[in-house]
Parts: sequence; structure tokens; C-alpha cells
Amino acid sequence: MKNINLLRKSLFTSAASLALVACTSSLDAQIYASSADQNLGTFANGNPIPASFFRAQKFNAIGEPQRSDVDTQVNGNPNSVNFSSLGFGGTLTLTMEAPFTQCEGPDVTVWETSYSTPSCNTWKEFAKVEVSQDGCNWYTVVESACQDFSFDLPNEMPWALYIRLTDVSNENHFSGSADGWDLDGVEAFCAANVELLPQGSAFGADGYENFLQGTLKNGGNISPSRSNPSSALGLPQNNNSINFLALGFNKPNSNQTEGQITLTFTYTVFDQPGTHDIEVFETTFGDAPNRPCSSYPEKAFFEGSSDGATFYTLTTVDEPGALGDGILCRDGKLDIGNIPSGTLRYLRITDMSDITSSRFPNNADAYDVDGVVVYPCPTSSGKLDLVDRNDIPDEDGGFSFGIYPNPANDFVNITIETFANEDFQIRLSDIAGRTLINESVNSGNNTELVQQLNINELPTGVYLITVESKTSKMTQKIIKK
Repeated sequence: MKNINLLRKSLFTSAASLALVACTSSLDAQIYASSADQNLGTFANGNPIPASFFRAQKFNAIGEPQRSDVDTQVNGNPNSVNFSSLGFGGTLTLTMEAPFTQCEGPDVTVWETSYSTPSCNTWKEFAKVEVSQDGCNWYTVVESACQDFSFDLPNEMPWALYIRLTDVSNENHFSGSADGWDLDGVEAFCAANVELLPQGSAFGADGYENFLQGTLKNGGNISPSRSNPSSALGLPQNNNSINFLALGFNKPNSNQTEGQITLTFTYTVFDQPGTHDIEVFETTFGDAPNRPCSSYPEKAFFEGSSDGATFYTLTTVDEPGALGDGILCRDGKLDIGNIPSGTLRYLRITDMSDITSSRFPNNADAYDVDGVVVYPCPTSSGKLDLVDRNDIPDEDGGFSFGIYPNPANDFVNITIETFANEDFQIRLSDIAGRTLINESVNSGNNTELVQQLNINELPTGVYLITVESKTSKMTQKIIKK
């Protein structure tokens, strides 16, 4: 190859997220192909190239390339050929010895063999190059290149494990026995420190940035057990433990946007055929697919980015969770087709819950992110159930309750969410603390209990409703019109 700079610095780190793609780079750290899969094309005359053809043996593309355009055929000995011909329209898919990533300088060098190195204007062999992390989703890095060349990995895919080369030469420029583009080998210069997943495995976010938590509905701080951003990473647990991140409500007097987090992915998310690319799991106690958003309106706005700088509104799909314009109510599905590159590495989630909703108790902490799930290949199986049915109330305390309507005229409904068969005392008092209504109720096996109070005879004014169990007590205001 001519005029290719092989000097590399000793260290490179991709600023993708907390899940860094690290690199050790030197001439001693070169990475070559360890195996190859072949789909042979044709001779220039259109006849298929047989698998036994001595110039098309795929093992010649494995290992360290010879980096030579010298005719190595000694006395016509086919065993001395040091390249693999793709054939016109053929492909060669290489699995590298290790995942590789971005370097200072070219990231990958491709060595092709054209004897005596003729001009590309006279010897018009060209190849297309794609890279992949999982062998399923491919990103084109070179549309058409002639002979030896180098390329850089894009920010949309800052590391890869596979390289696919496709002959895109025009057979009309060659004699009938020509066999297309000839690969000597490839070499990458910077190892990626990533944890490889089994091919086709579902994955979640593995890093985060720009996390700004909001507050409880009453303006208080959210408990530490619900404030760990790592609880939103990985696959959703969907079990009876606090395994989610409460975003919190936006602070009204702040110039910043609270109740927001950006999740990051080591594996690039691709726009797949079909309706959705990401499934979102939010934690709402006792949730069900047919539960309307009005019953518990925890909502969030979802945006995606391939570079972490420019974000695009994602498309929400499937009812009842989809509210349009990138907004999901609790669980739901997202499509990333609005991103021009068709790839996503950053998912920004912003709470959009209405803090004034009477369905939220004072200790409500807004949208709760359990996790997101990506299915990388169309053939991926084992889809998770898109409802987080855990048995832990999604607000602090042993239960949560809401009031509606508020203000009210004749009747007010008290909704109680709990996770056990429990006794509750419901008291309505005036602002002086005098009890005016006192009722006892048992939740039984219900996950959501609704108790109606008749306030028709009460004077207009402000009252307090207190719900108390053996372990917790909460109070909210109500206005009688």
C-alpha cells in the first residue's frame, strides 16, 4: 500500500458514556481476521465461481496480510496465491480476532492485491465496506474503494467486530476470466474494551449522563433507594424490589430541566423493519396493558441521538401507552426512524407527568424508569412482557393514594394503591383538625382500592383527607366547592 501512515498513539478513549470503549494502540496490538464467511460472485463472463477455485479460497483473507502486489505464483503453483477473490457481486464477511475501535489516524487498513499495482482508471476493481458489532446490523463506511485503502469508524458505530466487503466492480470493464476484487487481508490498530454479547441477545442501556433528578409532588427530596441512576441500566428486573429510578417532577423555579436522564449504549441501536426498536419498562404498581393513562398519568418524553449532541423526537407506537409526539404513559414502545442516520446511542428521557394531577399523592415521584430493552436482530426471540407488574408501590411508603375530583362538589373518590391485604382508616377533617368523616376499609386482594366519600353537606372550604395504615400515614388537601 502507498503512503499509509501506520504510526499510532499509545492510548485512545471513545467518549461514548460511562461504558467507555477503551483502546491500546501500537504496532504490537494489530488485530487481524480470525475467520471468514464467503458468498462467491461470478467471473466477468457471468459464470459462477466454484468454491474450489484456487484464487477464491477464503482462508487467504485470514490472519496477517502480506501487503504485497507482487505476483507470488511460483511456476503457476496455486498454493502460493495470498489473496481471496470475491467475484463480481460477491461478498466476504470477516470476524476479527477482537473488537476494534477508533484510533488517532486511520482505524483499519484494507489490503487488496492487483499485480503490478495498475491505475484505478485502467484497472477498475472496487469494493464496498460495511462494519458490524453483532453480525446482524451493518453500517456502510466505504461505498466504493479501489485497491489498498484505510477507513475510520464513524461515531454512529465507534467499535466493531465484523467487516464485510462486497465487490461493486463493473464486469463490463474486464475480460471474461476476471474474478473481481481480491482481498489480501485487513488489519485494525486499536482494541476495544467491550463486553461482547451472544449474537442476537437483547440488551439495555449500560451507561448514563446528564442526570438531574426532580422532586416529589410536595417539593421534597426523593428517597435514596429510588435515586440511583444505575437502576435504569441493563434489562428490567420486573421483580418485587425497588429496582427503578424515579425521575421526579421538574422544579418550577429552576432554569434547568430536572426529571431528566440520558441513557447510553455501548452497542449501537439500529432502526429495524417494523413498528418499534426499543421497549420501555416503567414501574407502576399493579400495572396492566389495558390500564388507561388517566388512572395514573406518569408520562415521559423520549428523544434519541447518534452523537450525543443533536436529539430527535422518537416515534411512539402501540396503545394505550403511546400519546404521540415522543410521549409515553408508563410502559411503551419507541421507533428511532426519525434519526437521519438510522442509529441511536443516546436515549434522553424527560418526565412529563402533570404535577397538578389529583391522581398523584403528595409523595409521588413522577416517572419511574425500570429499564429499556433493545432487540438487535429481526429474528430475536424471547420478547419481554411489556408491563412491569411488580408488587412494590411506586411511591414511598407502604401505600399511595390520590383524590379526584379536586375541587369537588358532592362526592370525592379516594384511590389507594397497596401491595398487601391491609386495613385503612380514612378521615376527613377541617383545617382546625376536627374529624368530620371517619371510615374504615380493607383492601382485600385489590391492588387499587377506590373509596367514595359524600361531602355534599360540608360547607365550602379547604379540608384535609388522611389515609392511615398500620405502618404509614399520608394527608392531602381537598377543596369543597
